Amino acid sequence: MRLTRLALRDFRNLPELAVETDARFVVFSGANAQGKTNVLEAIYALATLKSFRTHRRREFIRWGRTEAVVAGTVVSEGVTRRYKLRLTPSEREAQVDQQTPRPLSSYFDGVRAVLFAPEDTAMVRGEPSGRRGFVDRAAFTLRPAHLDLVRAYGRVLSQRGALLRAGGDPLQLEVLDEQLVELGAKLSLRRAEVVAELAAPFRDLYTGISGGRDATVGYRSVLGDGDLPARRERFRERLAERRGDELRRGMNLVGPQRADLDLRIGGKSARAYGSQGQVRSVVLALKLAQLRVADRLGLKPLFLLDDLSSELDEHRTAHLLELLASLGLQTFVTTTDVGRLAALPPSEQLVYRVAEGRVDSG
Repeated sequence: MRLTRLALRDFRNLPELAVETDARFVVFSGANAQGKTNVLEAIYALATLKSFRTHRRREFIRWGRTEAVVAGTVVSEGVTRRYKLRLTPSEREAQVDQQTPRPLSSYFDGVRAVLFAPEDTAMVRGEPSGRRGFVDRAAFTLRPAHLDLVRAYGRVLSQRGALLRAGGDPLQLEVLDEQLVELGAKLSLRRAEVVAELAAPFRDLYTGISGGRDATVGYRSVLGDGDLPARRERFRERLAERRGDELRRGMNLVGPQRADLDLRIGGKSARAYGSQGQVRSVVLALKLAQLRVADRLGLKPLFLLDDLSSELDEHRTAHLLELLASLGLQTFVTTTDVGRLAALPPSEQLVYRVAEGRVDSG
C-alpha cells in the first residue's frame, strides 16, 4: 500500500497542509519542536484511528480551533481509496470514499501502519499492559479483525468486574464466565500465534541490528500453551480456583489481561538487564519483525520512523534503510539530519522541510 497524497487542517501546530507523498521514502526534516512528529502522528492517526502520543482528542486540535481533519489518498492492490478522519474534543468520524465504514474494522482493509518512535523503548521496561498492547497492535496490523475480539473481551471483562464489585450473583457470574472463557481462550491463542510468527524474524533482526547476543520473544500466560480447547479448560480451572479471591477483592484476577511478553537477551530478561542500546535494538527488531511477517502474508503496511537522527548511528541507519528497501515498503521518516539518507537514490525519496508548523519542499 502507498499513501500518495496527504492533506490536513488544524492538526496540532499545523494550520494547513497538502503534499504529494508518492515515493518509497518520504522525509520530513527540520529542527526539533517544529512539527515533524506532528505530521507523522497525522499519518498514523489516519491509518490506525489512534495517536501514539495521547488519548485526549483535544490535544490533536490546533489551539483556538474546534476540529482537526486529516485526509489521504491510499493505493492498495491496485485500488485507490480516499480516507478522511475528523476529530473534535468529543467525536471521531472516519470515512472511506465519503462513506462511514461498517463494521469499523473494514476501514483498515486498505490502510495499515507500523510505527517506531523513541518513546517505544518504554514498552520493554514498563508495565505488562504496554507489552500486551504491542502484541495486540501487531495482531491488528496483520489481521484487522483482531480488533473486534479485543473489544468483545474487554466488554465482558468490564461487565464481570462490575458484577464482582457488586457481590457477584452466582447465576450471572456463570453466564459471564462462559463468555469470558470463550473470548479469552481465542484472544490468548491469537496472541500466542502472533508472537510465534514474530519469534524467528525478531531473533535474526536483533542480531543484525545489534551485532550482539541472541534475543528471544515469547508469550507468557496463565492459560498456558496448547490449542483452543486446552486454553478454554485451563481458563475454567483458573477461574474456579480464584473465585473466592475475586469476590473478596471485587476484581478480575485471571485471564489474558494478566499475560505478558517475555523478552530476553542472552537468556536474561531485557526488562531487568538490557542496556539502553539493547532495549532500543529490541524494540526496533520487534517492529521490523512485524514488517517481515506482513510481507510473508502479502501485506505492505506503511512504516513510520520517528527521529531517525537520534535513534541509530550511521552504520545501523544504513542497515535499516537497506532492509526497508528490500521489503518494498513505503516509509515515512522524520529527522534533524537529512544527510543520514544520502545513500538513498534521489528518485526514491521526497524531502520536505518543516519549520514552525509549515511544510515546504526540501
